[in-house]
Amino acid sequence: MKRKKLMAAAVASALAAAQMVMPVAAASGSGSVDVEVENTDTVLRVQVPTDLVVAVDEYEIAKDGSQISSAAFEMVNKSAVPVSVAVTSTATLGTGITLAATNEVDNTADEMWLAVAAQTAKDKYGVEKIGDLTSKSANVATFDATSKAAAQTFYLAEAGGTVVYNFVDVATAGDVGEGNSFGEYHALTAVTLNSGTEQTDLEAAIAAGDVYVVAQADSTVTKIEKGSSGVTHAATNDYYTAAAASTPLANIPVGKYIYAEMSTAAAAGGEAAFRYVGKLSTNKQNWSATDFSKIVIAYTINGLNSTAYTEAVAAKNVTYGLYTTPVAPSVPGYSGTPIAKTVAQDQEIRIPVDLGAGSLGFKSIKVVWKEKGTDLVASKIVTLDAATTEMVITAASVNSLLSQDDAAAAGSKLLPLTMEVFFNGNTTADAVITLNR
Repeated sequence: MKRKKLMAAAVASALAAAQMVMPVAAASGSGSVDVEVENTDTVLRVQVPTDLVVAVDEYEIAKDGSQISSAAFEMVNKSAVPVSVAVTSTATLGTGITLAATNEVDNTADEMWLAVAAQTAKDKYGVEKIGDLTSKSANVATFDATSKAAAQTFYLAEAGGTVVYNFVDVATAGDVGEGNSFGEYHALTAVTLNSGTEQTDLEAAIAAGDVYVVAQADSTVTKIEKGSSGVTHAATNDYYTAAAASTPLANIPVGKYIYAEMSTAAAAGGEAAFRYVGKLSTNKQNWSATDFSKIVIAYTINGLNSTAYTEAVAAKNVTYGLYTTPVAPSVPGYSGTPIAKTVAQDQEIRIPVDLGAGSLGFKSIKVVWKEKGTDLVASKIVTLDAATTEMVITAASVNSLLSQDDAAAAGSKLLPLTMEVFFNGNTTADAVITLNR
């Protein structure tokens, strides 16, 4: 359904969708935002920039370690409710340019690593310098090679204070001005005030519905509720009624509009920001905007009830606005059937581990030698490589197992060996791996 009133008490979801198109140049790029707001019964207003500088920085002129230079895209919630902002960025690449799955690009191909990095605190990204971010960083989303898109979701705390109404005079279709791009815009219709009967005409309009008073001097807006009395007409004001339904901001027509926002952003939790980072293959020289020409940012905004927002924050699934969906650790490829690994002399064994995310993410690991009941992590036969997120059995440990197996009598052989993996103190094995000669 469309919004029926500018203000009401109920909270709704599926509030907004928006899109920003950003050209990318060797020096800079900018773009505009198109926003369509649907289905809301409360004040919705998320402040975002209407342009953003993104640059190909092959020679790291910015000196931050990233070969994609980007300004921060900052969001401030000025809605009466907490909101989730799902952001999807889609890149346009030149012919022959491919995207790497990790920050380890293929220097024998025309490949680039492109990612979105969310701030972990005001103007901070959780690392000493931007170039230290990798595809494994918790606040980083890498662009997919096929879809050429990356997505993140932000949870922002509700704003407070009082409702403020703002007047916008759209002189050019589709352009609502800097900082005004995200909200519900209601078209205004001037109240007909005939010469000599202005007061009577104004009172009649107020009796029929809400009237918005716009001061000619500074465009300050005052809302007069339907049925109010004691309002005196002034020649220094303009008087309007507002359309019940908001106007989609994509190519919004020329005209006069109002939007509502709360007067005070949340002291904590109401802001978030992200930027773009990347690495370029040395196989190609003189990277330019032809190779990486545009980013389109699309949004979906939903209202959150206070309980959902509070629980997400309490569970530590929200870091400076960035929401992380809770996912438990796992061993990729395990679906109930043991994963078989071959043991060979002088060859280490590496088994990938997905550490999960959020409140359900990795906290601990225990690997048990099922036949003997031995904790292989405690005995340092199995270690976890934090850099690559892999379980590792070193070549030395492999050689030791083979030597012991060779020396064991028939019927007492060590191999095949069954390893049971337990994450986060679980009592049921999360994965089973067999080691065979």
